[in-house]
Amino acid sequence: MACEPHHCVLASEWDRPRPSRDYGGGMRRLRVLQSLEAPDGTTRFSTQMRDGSPDDVEQLFFSWRTALIGRYDVFHVHWPELLVRAGSAPRRVVKAALLLTLVVRLSVLRTPVVRTVHNETPHEPGSRLERTVLALLDRRVRTYVALNPFTALPDGVDAVVIPHSHYVGRFPTAEVMPVPGRLISCGLLRPYKGVEDLLAVVTGMTREPLSVHVVGKPLNAEFADVLQSAAAADPRVDLTLSFVADELLAQEMGASELVVLPYHRMHNSGMLILALSLGRPVLVPRNEVTEWIADEVGPGWVSFFDGEVDAAVLEEALDQAPAVLAGEAPRFSARSWEESGEQYAAVYRSVAL
Repeated sequence: MACEPHHCVLASEWDRPRPSRDYGGGMRRLRVLQSLEAPDGTTRFSTQMRDGSPDDVEQLFFSWRTALIGRYDVFHVHWPELLVRAGSAPRRVVKAALLLTLVVRLSVLRTPVVRTVHNETPHEPGSRLERTVLALLDRRVRTYVALNPFTALPDGVDAVVIPHSHYVGRFPTAEVMPVPGRLISCGLLRPYKGVEDLLAVVTGMTREPLSVHVVGKPLNAEFADVLQSAAAADPRVDLTLSFVADELLAQEMGASELVVLPYHRMHNSGMLILALSLGRPVLVPRNEVTEWIADEVGPGWVSFFDGEVDAAVLEEALDQAPAVLAGEAPRFSARSWEESGEQYAAVYRSVAL
């Protein structure tokens, strides 16, 4: 079921006492193990978890050694399927066994688990073994965190809403002017994101000026070949098929009039929040989540397509972009890293009581 007011409340409204943890005459910081890799100098969700966290919460980042023998008070799960996925079947079996061992440890020590639901289902389906082990982990979840009020969650669970943080002041900015008619689609490139469909539409358009930049790392070599084939017929298409540093991504976005996320399905999108944080209008699929964000940031910043992206919606969004760029910046509500950090800390303190 989706979050309802009686079922899933805003974390900013969740007022619960902090646990008193006195160890030998001093207050110990609450230790939280994230299922994420440590920040690596780029802006990732783990960076938000670390830099937005209040002083009384110590953030640890994932390794199997820490998970299995380290000391922590709360385990915070993100994208749980990543804990068991690997490039070969033997490695997947090993990781599933490690996760099963971790679930046993969490159960024996009664370590509370918090899970942020970034996606309602994994983008690519997993094996039966994966689903079985992840179901056992889900049984240990004490509180679910949804990034929007519309996320479907199991019945009867304890859940709160903590919106995805914005990147204003946290991401590099580039002093570049948008190039008229330039589109950009960026991020981790996966088949469900519809980038090849966007390229097919652009190839059939006669609008001038018009160009599209695709920036990001493809899911695999096969999908990279699909994108290269889709781009080969049109010199207005520029591909950068690799992970790029924050500075280059900011420059590419800054040089574009419109960010297009032509996803076949979208629930939460960090790239949508990033584009708006950098002051670029975005074209996205219409659903209750994207409409909710559009209402928050103000008129014009979020345009919609229904079904699949086509030339008509691209033309309309590009026509509107100059006026949007000349207007007021997007408005964000309660999405700073510090606000989110305090809200997550309230969840940690509650489950650690």
